[in-house]
Amino acid sequence: MKFDNINAVIFDLEGTLLTSKINFLNMQTKMIKILTLYGFTKDSFPWLLITNSSKFKEALKEKGISEKNISKINKDIANAIEEVEMENIDETIEIEGAKETLQKLKTKNIKIGIVTRNCRKSTIEALKITDMLKFIDIIVARDDCENPKPDTEHLLKALSGLNIKSNEAIMVGDSWLDALCAINAKVKFIGVLTGYSSQEKFTEMGVDIQPSVKNLNLLGS
Repeated sequence: MKFDNINAVIFDLEGTLLTSKINFLNMQTKMIKILTLYGFTKDSFPWLLITNSSKFKEALKEKGISEKNISKINKDIANAIEEVEMENIDETIEIEGAKETLQKLKTKNIKIGIVTRNCRKSTIEALKITDMLKFIDIIVARDDCENPKPDTEHLLKALSGLNIKSNEAIMVGDSWLDALCAINAKVKFIGVLTGYSSQEKFTEMGVDIQPSVKNLNLLGS
C-alpha cells in the first residue's frame, strides 16, 4: 500500500494506538444519573450527541431546558466522562507496534496528529504513559471542538492546525465513526482491526484495512 504526496497521518487514539481500561458502564451510570434529573428517560438518551456539544445543546433545548441548566448539564456530563476516563489511566498500554510506527513516520518528516473522542487530559496522560506523546504534533480531543467525530470539524481542525490539505493526509482508526469522518472530509482512510469495528463493516464502507498499526506501510519501507 503506497500513498504519494502524504505529509500527515492523523490517528484515532483508543483502539488504534493504545488501549485503556475505561469503565463505560460506570460512565453510562453517571450520565443517566445526571440526565434523569432533567426529564430524560433511559430510552430517550441522545448517546451519540452527548459528546457533540452543539447537537447536544439543541437536543436539550428541544426538551425545554433553560440555557442556565444546559450549561450546567454540559459541565456535569463533561466532568463525569473525564473522571471515568482518568480512573484507570495508569493501566493504559500501547497497541503492539504503535510507537515504532510513529517513530518511522517522524524519520520521514511526516506530521502526526491525534483526533480522539477522549478528553484532552486523559489523552495527554495516556500518550505520556505509553511514551508516544513526543511524536505528536497536534491533538484535537473531544473538548477541543464543538462537533467531534463523526463530524468532519474534528478532523479538519487537526489538518488546519498542521497546515495540511485533505488530499495530503491519511487518517487511521478502528471505528466506523473514524471512517465516516475521513470519508466526508475527503481524507484517505485506513481501518485497523484492533478496536471497535469489524473487517466486514470497513469492507462495507469501502475503505482500506490493515490488521493493526504495526502492519501499516504508509510510505514504503
